[in-house]
Amino acid sequence: MRRAAHQVFDRPLVLEDPVALRILPQEQQDEVKRTPDGLRKPFSAAIRAFMVVRSRYAEDLLGAAVARGLSQYVLLGAGLDTFAYRNPFPSLRVFEVDFPATQVCNTFASRIFSGGNENKSSDTSTMSASLPGLMVPFSWS
Repeated sequence: MRRAAHQVFDRPLVLEDPVALRILPQEQQDEVKRTPDGLRKPFSAAIRAFMVVRSRYAEDLLGAAVARGLSQYVLLGAGLDTFAYRNPFPSLRVFEVDFPATQVCNTFASRIFSGGNENKSSDTSTMSASLPGLMVPFSWS
């Protein structure tokens, strides 16, 4: 919700994320739009700023790594992160690993937002599974 609120209320945008609001259930979208004063309180604004700056910083570093030849990106505990749907790097393959319940939401969202992005893969295994074991079916390197 915080990234969605950033898209609605903050200017300039630190992180452009056209998917952030649309990925939320309708009742949460409505709440973000109708509670601007609550979302502008200092604590809420600070947490929102932290979250979007952290994402922007990580994505800027990722861009530099892709420029040096990185071809795979693994998001452990991806939650409802939207990078896989906004991935601007055609050569970058994105893997999301999370709990099965979270991946159900991501599977639904991927049907809506991926637009045929074939560089995104999801793993519905639990986070307690061993990473090397998860890598085999997806050919991670």
